[in-house]
Amino acid sequence: MPPALMQEIEARRCGLQIKHKTDNQREVPSEGARRRWLDQSSSPIGRFNATHPLKDMLLRYGYEMGLHGDSWRSPHQRSGSYATRIFIGDDGQEYFVSLSESDAVAGLGEQTTTGARHGDAFDIEAHYGHNGDRKAALTAWEDAEEALRAQRRKQQHASNALIGSGQTQIPTTEVLTLPQMLARHVYIRDGSQVAEVDRPSAVLTLSDFRNAYAGSKHQITNPDGSNRTVAAVKAWLENKDRLEAETLTFHAGAGQMTHCPRGRQALNLWKAPARPKPPDNWQAEAKIFEDHLQYLWGEDTDTMLDWLAHIEQKPGQLPHFGWLHTSPAHGTGRNWIASVLVRLWPGHVAASLDLVSILEGNFNDRLSQCLLAIVDEIAEGGAHKHRNANRLRQLVTAEQREINPKYGRKRVEHNAARWLVFSNHVGALPLDDRDRRFWVVCHKAPPKEPPYYQHLYKKLEEPNFIASVAELLRQRDISGFNPGQIPPMNAAKEALVDFSRSEADLVCRDVAQRWPVDLITSQELDARLPLGSKVTDHASRHAMGRAGLRKVAVRVRIRKNASAATIYSVRDHDSWAGMNASAVRTEVMRISADQKTAAMDQADE
Repeated sequence: MPPALMQEIEARRCGLQIKHKTDNQREVPSEGARRRWLDQSSSPIGRFNATHPLKDMLLRYGYEMGLHGDSWRSPHQRSGSYATRIFIGDDGQEYFVSLSESDAVAGLGEQTTTGARHGDAFDIEAHYGHNGDRKAALTAWEDAEEALRAQRRKQQHASNALIGSGQTQIPTTEVLTLPQMLARHVYIRDGSQVAEVDRPSAVLTLSDFRNAYAGSKHQITNPDGSNRTVAAVKAWLENKDRLEAETLTFHAGAGQMTHCPRGRQALNLWKAPARPKPPDNWQAEAKIFEDHLQYLWGEDTDTMLDWLAHIEQKPGQLPHFGWLHTSPAHGTGRNWIASVLVRLWPGHVAASLDLVSILEGNFNDRLSQCLLAIVDEIAEGGAHKHRNANRLRQLVTAEQREINPKYGRKRVEHNAARWLVFSNHVGALPLDDRDRRFWVVCHKAPPKEPPYYQHLYKKLEEPNFIASVAELLRQRDISGFNPGQIPPMNAAKEALVDFSRSEADLVCRDVAQRWPVDLITSQELDARLPLGSKVTDHASRHAMGRAGLRKVAVRVRIRKNASAATIYSVRDHDSWAGMNASAVRTEVMRISADQKTAAMDQADE
């Protein structure tokens, strides 16, 4: 290829205009221009080019390769020449150059001042795959990228859930001797179950235990001196030295034998994670985690680090609040945070938890043995939003939980589950301004460039990295952390509360703040509620309760021949609770209906 043409193509890729000069007069692109060129790899088009080799694109769209493999004939060509070649730019990017007049007439790629056409893999895709419509090609590629990211997120969620539950391998059948069974297994009276001392969560019913170890035999000597062989499980069950407990429970941080919340002797399902020795550079390794947490949590990073360190240092002490983290953008790396956490506490993290199924369903075994529950991308908490929000608030701080597995026996555990909820929606949970259970963070920064996340995900597979994060949390000073503190009503939480308010909430709040007398009748309130709503509706009653409107004990007749009306106090509730009907009627009628309407309308202005 002529040097002048190479020079012009390179300059055009850098956004420069140059004249052809001799080789010793070549104009060198500025450093800023070259940086813009190299930065293409972080753009959608750059990512397309990086993942679609130019040779593959030419073959896809019907190019014919020349004899030596360095020249190509395009589908537009009518001559027998091979007028297209591939070259590598200084940035390592592949480009094509075509000297075909047919390609020029078809508008392939960009034109140089010498009349040649040049471009990259994306230019080939736009021209042949989308009739030259670059915008359509870009949209299609971005949709494909998002579909790929969604599939990757799905795989990450599934992987996190597997690691978080501790299911990392399938156990194989063993043949055990009676002494081994006596040392390893505990008989659980409640439900005739059998658990392992070192793996208490590997619990089986007695019948399943018998079948699992059917191959294990024990030899018994008869009184006459002869020998006979019996099932080792039968000998274990009849042996007076068999270990046993009344029931199973989960009590994080407690010993192997403990008591369930109801006071019964129990084998503890809790097992502290095995921690490898951290590397000498653990602080530098852990800073990768700290920095990404800072990017996502901003000014609340220290509190979040304290909260996580509290799990590591005091697993059995339950804080009174969880986290709701919202972000309008996908791909910010929250799944990576979840991936780190499931590796920190494998077997004790309910990752990718379906919150709605927990709140509205009957089975909650995914919360068993749980230090941390992670909810991914909740939209609004299901069909019964406010009821579900109340249930979730109860889950956060309940001291004990009855575990109701879909398959298996119920048991009662000490609740140690902290909650971390992710969402891409402002209205993720319908919280009100009295909520004391969730610390809300809104992350607005755009995602970082792909190489940043590629580096993060590589770190996940390094045991030294996870050990370093564990050491960071183990050594962090949390003496100033208050697990019972009330989360602040910050800007993020205010936005969520405002978004969560229904039309009935807004009406009742307005009445509570602006109604010109202390009392309001049910008819007056009905007239202000949204069309079709009444004070007797379930949703309206809850909205009135959230706004602080309370029913007065007495009912009064406001007009002759009218039925007695239900009255609600807007303010000064304790005083009006004991007032007689005459005083209540006087307050209701203290000003006319027109004056009340005028007062509310004036407040709106």
